[in-house]
Amino acid sequence: MRQPVLLFLLAGLMGSCTPQPAETLEDPDPQRTASALTVYNAGRALVKDTRSFSLDEGLNTVRFDEVTSGIIPGSVHVEPVGDAAVAVHEQNFEYDLVSTHKLLQRYLGEDIRITTEDGVLYTGALLSGASDVILRDASGGVTVLRYDQIRDFEFPDLPEGLASRPSLLWTLDAQQGGAQDLTVTYITSGFSWSADYIVRLGEKDDMVDLSGWVSVNNGSEASFADTKLKLVAGDVNMVPTATPDMAEALGILGYLGSGKGGGGYGGPPKERAFFDYHLYEIPQPVTVRAAETKQVEFANVSGVPAEVAYELQFDGYWYGTTVTRHPTVSVKLLNGEEQNMGIPLPAGIVRVYKEDIDGASELVGESRIEHTPKDEEVELSVGQAFDIVGEWKQTKHRIINSRTNDYSYEAVVRNHKAEEVTVTLAHQPYHWGEWKVTRTNGDYERPDNAHLEFEVTVPPEGETTLTYTIRSRW
Repeated sequence: MRQPVLLFLLAGLMGSCTPQPAETLEDPDPQRTASALTVYNAGRALVKDTRSFSLDEGLNTVRFDEVTSGIIPGSVHVEPVGDAAVAVHEQNFEYDLVSTHKLLQRYLGEDIRITTEDGVLYTGALLSGASDVILRDASGGVTVLRYDQIRDFEFPDLPEGLASRPSLLWTLDAQQGGAQDLTVTYITSGFSWSADYIVRLGEKDDMVDLSGWVSVNNGSEASFADTKLKLVAGDVNMVPTATPDMAEALGILGYLGSGKGGGGYGGPPKERAFFDYHLYEIPQPVTVRAAETKQVEFANVSGVPAEVAYELQFDGYWYGTTVTRHPTVSVKLLNGEEQNMGIPLPAGIVRVYKEDIDGASELVGESRIEHTPKDEEVELSVGQAFDIVGEWKQTKHRIINSRTNDYSYEAVVRNHKAEEVTVTLAHQPYHWGEWKVTRTNGDYERPDNAHLEFEVTVPPEGETTLTYTIRSRW
């Protein structure tokens, strides 16, 4: 007699069931002997999983469990370790995972048993399991039950084709029987990694300390114990590939860190160039559990020269319009060896702190950096300056002839701080044809054909007025 499959539902929620064990094949629990995980910024990972199987000479049916549901079947590659001759005749991927919804779909038209919250038992053919559960009993009567009324379902059996976990099934042809290690390589979705940085400003804002952490997110239902972990920084092109329709992705359950310097992981990750990317390798094996985010420190430097910069951005040229703005505050530093850095910085979020008079570090802003090679400038836009105000307006428009016009502007920068500040005033003129500055009381640069930049020095508790005229010809 077949044993029934029993499912329990929390009130108002559809739960999942624990099915009977799947059909036992040869060597149902092969031991993992080695594993490696390479995680990319693009949300995918390359898995290398080596396990020991007991094979008979000739054909063998082998089950490979604990693969991720986001596996891309076309990327799977299996090969024996060493010189043993093992050929793969057939490969199948079981990914139709058992759930209440799947069982209700499979049992449409068949008899099931339902017990409600008040203990009443209903038996009948399942007509629908969508928004409500509809049963027809032996006399032809129809019962409609809401999910919040149901305590548990009872099904006669686990339908064929439903699996309790994603699995690979192979038919292997071994020329010789005995223990054999097989390495399976595949690409999977559900993994990601990112970098997070902490920057601490010095007392005079001219030096910073920087620490960087990598956060590896395993959003799959598979765990990898004592695995060799690598992280690839760079924009690796990934062709969109349809993956099986699996269970909902698991969320992040917790954070695991190791303290400064990488702690139990044998120090910070080792960085090296790899093709046109950069690769970070964790020195010691780590365990990356299912639905977990693991953090490892990869950078910790002190005494990096820095400067705080202010920029006022003004666009447009409407006559008589006055624009009032506070400048953007940025922390700038050079990622060079002479500046105690010179390390490739993967893209990530940077949080900038500064110590208050009571000794407590307070957040002064967040910014995001892209992948930054060594010897490149890092600019962190952290907010807007409270005590600096800029006003900008067009003061005159003079027509010289049918193809030449003069546009005059005035900018007033007020400084309410107790120290002198230098503010970059950036203007994108939007004028037709060619243009140039014909008159100004300040120094300027033209970084490209569309932008104009002035450096304005403002005294403590004072203001500075900048005037300039642009001639446009078309």
